[in-house]
Amino acid sequence: MELNGSSFFFTFGIFFFILNNIETDAIWGITLIILFISVFTSFDFIFRPFLLRIQANLYEEEGLSNWLRDTWQLRLRVYSYQGELVNAFATGAVPFSNTIILGQRLIDNMDDQSLKAITLHEAGHLRLNHLFYLFMINIICTSLFCLVLYNLFNMHITPEYFKIIILVVIAAISSSLIFNIIPGYLMKYFELQADRFSAQKIGGKIYKEALMRMDVISEERVSRGGFSHPTLEKRIENIMANES
Repeated sequence: MELNGSSFFFTFGIFFFILNNIETDAIWGITLIILFISVFTSFDFIFRPFLLRIQANLYEEEGLSNWLRDTWQLRLRVYSYQGELVNAFATGAVPFSNTIILGQRLIDNMDDQSLKAITLHEAGHLRLNHLFYLFMINIICTSLFCLVLYNLFNMHITPEYFKIIILVVIAAISSSLIFNIIPGYLMKYFELQADRFSAQKIGGKIYKEALMRMDVISEERVSRGGFSHPTLEKRIENIMANES
């Protein structure tokens, strides 16, 4: 959902073009914009993992799929991705498409317990409906963004170039809040929830070791955290707090 500079100007350009070529009361135009931006900004956390699922270099890990079903009554299919993926994904905003994808480098470099801990983390995202909530939040945020720009676009400001400057500045500020700050906070909260889900089932110590192992494999990306993930320190504090 994060909107970088190029994505922002591309999205804003599409918005400006459509608004400039429709009647101001055309609801279909606004709806089209909302749907377009929602799909565009949802690519990383919903559509990219789903595309990985249908690729030829994806193989089911039947042992992990059966373990989730038999031990935890979680009917989810787990696949390994035969490529340079140093991560794990949960994909499927709707139940029938729920899938877990593990990078082959994780499988090759993690012990059995650590791999199960990471698999449970991804299962937590699906069991707690995080992807569905993120997609809904994305539509709401996109609607707010479009509402702000739509009202600005219809303001009578002269000269025209000054109106465009105001639109770009306010759009940049509102997009940072609506597409980055709010979703980023929620995605980090969901990560901590999924951490707790896994730790409560497999044990805090095992899950902590899995995170630390994943940090080594990913060359400290887990330690640094990011837009959608808390730092390793925060994640470990979260696990240990729930252990006591």
